[in-house]
Amino acid sequence: MGKYWLTLFPDVFLWKTRDDILIYNSKNKKFCHILNHPVIEKYIGALHDLDNLFTVEVTEREINNPVVKTWIEKIIAIGAGQLLTQSENILRPVSFFPLLNLQNDINHIRWMHKIGINGSIINTLQEIIIHLTGSTSGNLLFAKQTIYPLPSFASIPIKDLINFLQSCKGGWLQKINLVGNVIGYAQLEEFGAWLDEHIPEWTVVQLASDIITNKELIDKLRIVKQLTVICDDLSLLDKVTSTLKLYPDLNHTYIFPLTSEEMHEQIITETEKYKITDCSIVPLFNGENIAFFEKYVYTTGDDFQEIQLSKREVFAHQALNTNFFGKLIVLPDGKVYANLNHEALGTINEPIYDLLYREMDTGDSWRMIRDSKPCSDCVYQWLCPSPSNYELIIGKNNLCHIKNGMNE
Repeated sequence: MGKYWLTLFPDVFLWKTRDDILIYNSKNKKFCHILNHPVIEKYIGALHDLDNLFTVEVTEREINNPVVKTWIEKIIAIGAGQLLTQSENILRPVSFFPLLNLQNDINHIRWMHKIGINGSIINTLQEIIIHLTGSTSGNLLFAKQTIYPLPSFASIPIKDLINFLQSCKGGWLQKINLVGNVIGYAQLEEFGAWLDEHIPEWTVVQLASDIITNKELIDKLRIVKQLTVICDDLSLLDKVTSTLKLYPDLNHTYIFPLTSEEMHEQIITETEKYKITDCSIVPLFNGENIAFFEKYVYTTGDDFQEIQLSKREVFAHQALNTNFFGKLIVLPDGKVYANLNHEALGTINEPIYDLLYREMDTGDSWRMIRDSKPCSDCVYQWLCPSPSNYELIIGKNNLCHIKNGMNE
């Protein structure tokens, strides 16, 4: 009776749940899915055993089983593995199971912090969202989902803010977003000059309504190089576009909050009318539009056909939240958050190293992954995007129409 070696390649991920088996080839971005079957269980167990080096023996009789045959054919069809005949001239193939050991990294960070060496943790910080001021049109619920001004009248003293940002230098900080009624910030010119000298990229994010209602401060836009306008009222587009034409050197984009299907049609009409092409539409949960989210935002089986995750990106989904990681949010009262849906890490008057360590060690945001039910029971667990603010706001661990995988 003939014998074979079934080997999966190093860029291949193999996942199993009670009902499903999924193999994902991160090299060519193809996957195959079959329903789980008792006859395949032993092969899955053997392939997951690191000592077997991603190789399992299969006999000719076993291959003749239709379930096993179909599974192997699918593996080969997506370039995820090979089937070799055993012979004296062929050595047992060797491959390496893709394995991530995050705990070693976390333990190393804890050890470094314990002995007082915190320097390298600054490299985790990539972006800071600073709510310089609030806005009379701010919305806390929306701010917990995306970059959006808060309903606050406070503002951050420039001295405290610059001291904080000075302590953030030396790492990989590349971007700062200034949010709120920014042109109403009394020391914007001074702060903008400092940012131009020290930060590679900074953007002002302001509501259209605040731009229109602060006409006496509009000229402050001259110091801004990049502006993002959140169009909180479509009726203001005419005035906003006319105002921004006065500043031809100002790079600007638009964000259109979306809460309903009808609103989407209105946005398309208005952007075409004013010839706006550099814009994005951001769905927002307003507490009453869950049906809209279920129809247009929730993940469906078809979404997986568009997956293009590299091996590194799959590992990232297993280790950290790719939506939240590397970001800090500073509020007008000086409190610092990794996510506005969780507790504050501290204030801008504390060492940045302590804030970053708290989040990496025990924080709720940067390491929030899909390790809870129902995601932990789904074979597509690590191919799904990391949990987002939508899950936190709506109060569900998953926003999808997939139960335990997809049917054939």
